[in-house]
Amino acid sequence: VAERALTALGYEVTVADDGEQAYAAFVARAGSFDVVVLDMRLPTMSGGELLRAIRADSPDTPVILSSGFVEAEERRALLRTPHTEFLQKPYRIAALAAAIQRLRGR
Repeated sequence: VAERALTALGYEVTVADDGEQAYAAFVARAGSFDVVVLDMRLPTMSGGELLRAIRADSPDTPVILSSGFVEAEERRALLRTPHTEFLQKPYRIAALAAAIQRLRGR
């Protein structure tokens, strides 16, 4: 759903099946991502772990985390990371677009 929404918004989308694959794609195309959208529950590497890896390589890359369920404290800790937004699933395309605009406007 997010892939279709982002494509409809005019973005080129790279999809990964798990956290390690996502990180490998991020590293291979360093500097080419306008925004990264991550699910908190990914196989092989959690969204939080992937966020930390991305931040180590590229502290200013905008990241949107998404989950249907995340502990409040975990969410607060992740949102203290600069250039980071959180979208509660299910979300509307308009909410995704607004989060991207907020992040890119910083």
